[in-house]
Amino acid sequence: MMGGKGLWGRVFYPCAPFLTTLNASLDPVFVTCCTTGPDAQQDGVYFIQATTYVSGEGPVHLIKPTFLSPFAHSAMPSNSPKLLSDIGLTPTKCAELPFFGDVISDLLQKLSGRPVIVATPHQQFAERFAAYCPASTLPRIVALESISLFLHPRRGQHDFAASLQHFCGRPAAKMPSSDDARDLCEAMVRDHYARAHKLRQLIARSFDDIYREAGSEPSPLNQWLEVLESLLDEPSLYCGSGTADLFGDALNDGEFSGDCEIAATDSERILNTITPMFKRSYHQTYDGQDILSSRYEDAAPDTSTRNNLLQQFFDRLSKHFDAKPRAGQLELSQQVAEAFDNGNFLIGDAPTGTGKTLAYLAPLLWWSKQTETRVAVSTYTRALQEQAFFNEVPRAIKLLKECGLTDEQLPRISLLKGRNNYICGRAIIDTAPEPSAASSIARITWMRLAIFYCEDIAADLDGFPLSPGVPSANAPATLRQARAMVNQTRALPACCRGKSAMRCAAGIRTQQALRSHIVVTNHAFILAQPDEFSHVVFDECDHLHEVALSARSFDIELEDVMQLSKDLRRNRGRDRAALPMLSKLISNLPVVPPRLGAAADTAQELCSKLDAVAFETSTELKQFNEYRRELEGKRTRAESASLFHEYLESGRGDVLLTTLQSFLDTVNGLDSSLRTTIEELGDIELRLARKIRWRLHRPLESLDHWREGLELWLGGESGEADFSDKLHFEAEFTRRRHPLLLLKYLLPQEWLGDVYFPSLQSAALVSATSKIRNSFKPMRSYLGLDILAETTQERAGREINNFTGPTTFSTDAAIYCVPEDAVPYAYRGPDHDAWLEYIENYFFYLGERTRGRILGLFTNSALVKRIGERLAPKFRAIGLQLLWQGMPGLSKEEVMRTFKANHESILLGVDTFWYGVDFPGTTCEHIVIAKLPYGAPDRYMHAQQARLGYGIQRNTIYLPKALAMFRQGCGRLLRSENDRGSITILDKRVLDGQHANFLDELPGGVDEWDMPNIVRANTEECLSAIFKHMGLAADIKRRGLDAGFVES
Repeated sequence: MMGGKGLWGRVFYPCAPFLTTLNASLDPVFVTCCTTGPDAQQDGVYFIQATTYVSGEGPVHLIKPTFLSPFAHSAMPSNSPKLLSDIGLTPTKCAELPFFGDVISDLLQKLSGRPVIVATPHQQFAERFAAYCPASTLPRIVALESISLFLHPRRGQHDFAASLQHFCGRPAAKMPSSDDARDLCEAMVRDHYARAHKLRQLIARSFDDIYREAGSEPSPLNQWLEVLESLLDEPSLYCGSGTADLFGDALNDGEFSGDCEIAATDSERILNTITPMFKRSYHQTYDGQDILSSRYEDAAPDTSTRNNLLQQFFDRLSKHFDAKPRAGQLELSQQVAEAFDNGNFLIGDAPTGTGKTLAYLAPLLWWSKQTETRVAVSTYTRALQEQAFFNEVPRAIKLLKECGLTDEQLPRISLLKGRNNYICGRAIIDTAPEPSAASSIARITWMRLAIFYCEDIAADLDGFPLSPGVPSANAPATLRQARAMVNQTRALPACCRGKSAMRCAAGIRTQQALRSHIVVTNHAFILAQPDEFSHVVFDECDHLHEVALSARSFDIELEDVMQLSKDLRRNRGRDRAALPMLSKLISNLPVVPPRLGAAADTAQELCSKLDAVAFETSTELKQFNEYRRELEGKRTRAESASLFHEYLESGRGDVLLTTLQSFLDTVNGLDSSLRTTIEELGDIELRLARKIRWRLHRPLESLDHWREGLELWLGGESGEADFSDKLHFEAEFTRRRHPLLLLKYLLPQEWLGDVYFPSLQSAALVSATSKIRNSFKPMRSYLGLDILAETTQERAGREINNFTGPTTFSTDAAIYCVPEDAVPYAYRGPDHDAWLEYIENYFFYLGERTRGRILGLFTNSALVKRIGERLAPKFRAIGLQLLWQGMPGLSKEEVMRTFKANHESILLGVDTFWYGVDFPGTTCEHIVIAKLPYGAPDRYMHAQQARLGYGIQRNTIYLPKALAMFRQGCGRLLRSENDRGSITILDKRVLDGQHANFLDELPGGVDEWDMPNIVRANTEECLSAIFKHMGLAADIKRRGLDAGFVES
């Protein structure tokens, strides 16, 4: 039971100066504080309000709604940022308002020691209060975002605007009020009490355990928990006269403590009685449904009915958007249908704007249901997979219903990812923290995982928000602890069978997929499980080469091997490791089974040996690296690529081979001893034994992977030490304390064309970059389709048809600029510094005049970080926000969301920002490509060249990948017919004949003679052309920014 409860439900600490002051009221204050940015030192406040809503008193303003100038009157900018101008705060208006720096201390002082519920992130408000009221007691801050993360860990965003939309059903105002904050708080509490009673009890019991384990001494965490408990248990403190009649029945005090009093003492025991949402959903949709075959051998469905349906589908689609039908969309749809009807392959080039997802979904939804066949839609990433499943599939289903199809005529559709993306029912039970045996963050994360397991439609961990929401002095450490707990609950290969599989989200997802007509999956999953499907649509098919490389290769990170050994043997604070827990269990058993004792001792011994043998392997690999350095300058690049073979076969690597054999023996022995221990623990009816069994299951997957890789290293594919010519043997040392052992599949396109594609009955491969250098030949070679088309002794060649989608946008929409005087890229030294300075100057000059709206594309994350850190203060000084991929405190998704929300910003990105991101309208009007996206020349590439020849490797692998990435990057600009903008290529190599292929990839217009508008001039003239194209010249002159690039 909860003990020692006063008004706040817990013992209160009035003597703790950082918690409260003696005379501070305990009524929660709802605060909105609107600022120009997150930096307390640099960004200003332009609106603040603080209000209490105690039942029976009505709203009481501690700080009445107050507008302020975020700029000093002596440093007023000539133009307000967009977020200010949108609410009427022009420079003239700001000059009439008090400067926030003169009054903010007095205003914030009124909140000293009070429990405050803020609409802004916790850390931002805390830093601002500390900066302006350094001598005052910090308020007891709870952010609404934190409550959402802690109490409602759902998929999607948790910031104030997203939470208000989710819980209150209304969009956030540009300037939220205290009423909005109070309404959101009450809505989240009401949603909690709308839960099933068992889940409410689980949360109350877990909360009580968290509080007890947090310790009796006052702390920021205790403070936060106390405020949240009061919000849950005493809603009368804030449910008085907010937005009138927003909610129905009044919330009652004492519900939360009541739930805890009647709850069982063990949270996991309560969890075991709850039927999770994913199981209920499965029974509703799939009960009584048979497993569908992945192969279809009968005659094709009626084509005339299908064609009529497709025509109706796309007619209705254009009416939905009040636009003309998209060119090529219907034709692509028909060709996909014909490929599946005839058992052929199709490769389709669908330029940006074609609407390719709906083009292939429409015939696929019809075909799969008519044939009662299981087919797959495979995307490049899990994010694109979710986009297709949650956005495009519902849209397609809605259109098919409008075309007259009934629910019985529509296919069943499911989402399928790898098993470790899902929560395992056994794992979530067995990893429940023991008393005094886990950190507070581990306990909080377990509770949030249990909620997510019960409420998410799939218990898919890609949708689980990792941040626990509670205050933390060390955010990276908090996230590490949370991630460790999440990883413990992930499903494992064959983790649950029989009845237990129905409480495992991975088991349910398998049963759903087997009974679904359409399975939306990703390239990595489908190539790792190549026998699951016979009919597939590959979206973003140009990535199949690199995904096949990953699927067919092996790597052993020696740092990970050493870490696994430590994780098994060493406790981390209060988070117990598996082998010490096992030793404690055995010491407390009255009789120790002989096999268990022997296996535990062996596991302990071999776990220590694993760490030692990994270190020895690292030492021997460093010896090889010295050997390689001696010879590399004396060999050609192609010869250097095979130096590892030479080292091992010459006898100089005998010690390394012996060490690798010892490594393999240790892995096998540890695997065997852990499996024996797991088996023996199954006979011990103790809760701790179950938990240890699960902890010991988890390393087995890594050990299996290392075993397979080491066996290939020591024996080749045939087991006869032949060093298979299909694999490239390598050790990578760059930026590592210990090397990475690599086995890379040398020519992934051969596996695709010889092995995987022939196993399929039909497939459609679509992308915006299927046609490179005005031909399908490069991409067909890159993906192995040319091999598939050839007849061999083993099989007949397959028919492969091509589809070319028409250009969808006018060439008038975009201008392409290549500055002829751009500083050439250099890897290091003074030339590199000069290049870096030019890049920074270009971004700042362009961004200041366009008010942001720029996406910068790079090929190196370290460069992005360096440029971002150097440019951020300069942009902040002129009221613009600079974002970059990997910036501290923001995930990639958060960076993209912020860029979309604030049009006056600049975003720098690498890798995935070239592909698949969508910034429509005025969010992104300018793209700057800093450097041509060539892959880095490495030994793997040289090994390919040694096998194929320089020219063939360049034309079939190296160039297709680079050109496809370039086209995809350019495709981020125009996302609709109304978009307009510029693309600047700051790599003047593109003007040379050797690299001119890139300019040939720029899209032309609808007519064959309509060529892209390319400006080849100096930087000054390029920028002038951009400003003229966008109609900015007059505005730039009016703002006094018409000085030239060199002059500036």
